[in-house]
Amino acid sequence: MRHRIPALAAAVAFLLTMTAGTALAVIPGTLDQAQTVYSTGLGSQTLLAQTFTAGLSGQLDAVEVYTSLYSPPAVAKPNVDSITVQITGTDGSGLPTSTILAAETGTPADSDWETFAFSPAYTVTAGTKYAILVQGTGFEWNGACNDNYGPGTALIFDTTCKTIASWNDQYCLADFAFRTYVDQNKTPPPTGTAVSSPVDRQDNSGLLLVFAGLAGIAAAAAFTSITRCRIIRR
Repeated sequence: MRHRIPALAAAVAFLLTMTAGTALAVIPGTLDQAQTVYSTGLGSQTLLAQTFTAGLSGQLDAVEVYTSLYSPPAVAKPNVDSITVQITGTDGSGLPTSTILAAETGTPADSDWETFAFSPAYTVTAGTKYAILVQGTGFEWNGACNDNYGPGTALIFDTTCKTIASWNDQYCLADFAFRTYVDQNKTPPPTGTAVSSPVDRQDNSGLLLVFAGLAGIAAAAAFTSITRCRIIRR
């Protein structure tokens, strides 16, 4: 009997780890638009943008961008690298407008995808062109030299908004690496009402029930084991 409780505890710990990992891996919405080549990059000192045309109508829950750091962050670094991702509409020329529709700030990833979940999300319409704006410190937004994404293009703000090639022909960057996620089933939030991030709004009630059930099993096993030990000692 003495081996049952450690074995049960190990099983509970394993299940909790697997369940928590699964929850954290969830990205809200359905993958809509994407350009996933990141063979080159451009620094983030100035405002960068990537236009895209929504393929789905619904709530734009999240955007992923592929970034790389200039240097690995130090543990005691006084100024932490930061990145701000914003969504805007576009004008008749296909250039970003000044009205921010959604925004999120975080820490750039080092040679990896970083997810930015918007709260509140913004309702996009299929066939309409939007823009992803990225700005921050200490990183590059990576992308492709070839025009891999036809419905949009990479842009830079330098007094005016222009393509990368027209800004500096030494850079071949035509499209930044990005992914957009749209939830077609979510009800749009009322105007001016903030909603929690879909990542934070996962169905935690189910997880709590699982945890409670496992804890109850463990407690019952422990009680039975202790009772039997007392009987044997008597």
